[in-house]
Amino acid sequence: MIGKINSINFKLKVGSKKGQNRLLRLHLNESSVDLPPYLKHEILARLKDLDWHRYQEENPELLAKLAKDYRLKPGNVLIGNGSNDLIFNLINTFGQSGLIVLFRPSFSVYSKMAQTLGKRFIEIPINLEKGYEIDLNPRILAEASLIFIDSPNNPGGFTVHPQKLREILDQSQGLVVVDEAYAEFSEASFANWVPRYGNLTIIRTFSKAFRLAGVRFGYLIGQKKVIEKLRSSRPPFAVGIFPQIVANVVLDNKQVIMKQIEEIKSERTRVFNQLKKSNLFSPLPSLANFLLIKSHRLSNRHIFRELRERGILVRIFDLPELRPFFRVTVGTREENDFFLKALSEIEKEKGYGSSG
Repeated sequence: MIGKINSINFKLKVGSKKGQNRLLRLHLNESSVDLPPYLKHEILARLKDLDWHRYQEENPELLAKLAKDYRLKPGNVLIGNGSNDLIFNLINTFGQSGLIVLFRPSFSVYSKMAQTLGKRFIEIPINLEKGYEIDLNPRILAEASLIFIDSPNNPGGFTVHPQKLREILDQSQGLVVVDEAYAEFSEASFANWVPRYGNLTIIRTFSKAFRLAGVRFGYLIGQKKVIEKLRSSRPPFAVGIFPQIVANVVLDNKQVIMKQIEEIKSERTRVFNQLKKSNLFSPLPSLANFLLIKSHRLSNRHIFRELRERGILVRIFDLPELRPFFRVTVGTREENDFFLKALSEIEKEKGYGSSG
């Protein structure tokens, strides 16, 4: 049975408001905490003083700030409308010839965009317990024009081992893209490898740790020739005024962001440990802001329906290897307690709980 959750002073409210259902969103790996109002006011103040009738070039100050974090130059950075925009640009630019290599399971957008753009791709199956520690066919790596590795993996939550990434970089002639959308929660990044490997590119986003899913801002770092090729193949003025100003302000206030990241990591450990006591659910270790949880005896669709009835949204997958699993975002302590309480109720109702 999941450990008992203290519900005293529990104030989280879900249900009906003005005739509409309000569900606890734990399915998209968003931040549960918005930007503080004073930062929003600063952003609006800066926007008010800008010329909205002029096209917006890439902000040199913003590029310099992003590059400085990795001891790189602004020419090593390309900004985009979230990581999806950058992934599209990468596939469209470097997937023209050769094979696109993906891992399965991983971020579903890679395969969707490759398919949409009519590119040839292959998905290499990986074991959720072992992660990327698998034997890779050197012929496939040599043929690849583009390889995507999400680290931490979505939905597995594991990272690629440095030795495995080094092996892939050494054997591949194509571009190796490490998608670090959740890197702030793992403290594992390969961005400092960029100067040493001409075929390594890193994707970062402000949608997760930086609380800006609705703003749509991401960036890519790589060697200058890669950045120039990507920039030349996309439309001009690709990123507007608003996301660039927001990113600038947030970077100036990173200490505010870092505090919440530490809280999420602490809650991730607490929720994981609570779930380890369950008779029905088994969580996988995670270095992201989510947990992938295996449901024993009950299907993930059944769990999805049970949780939705209790006002909670989680993510389930259609891939055969993921059908026993569901993914949940690590929220605030209050949200996590609400989620754990719901799972405990399901255990009891289905006869898998403990009277202790």
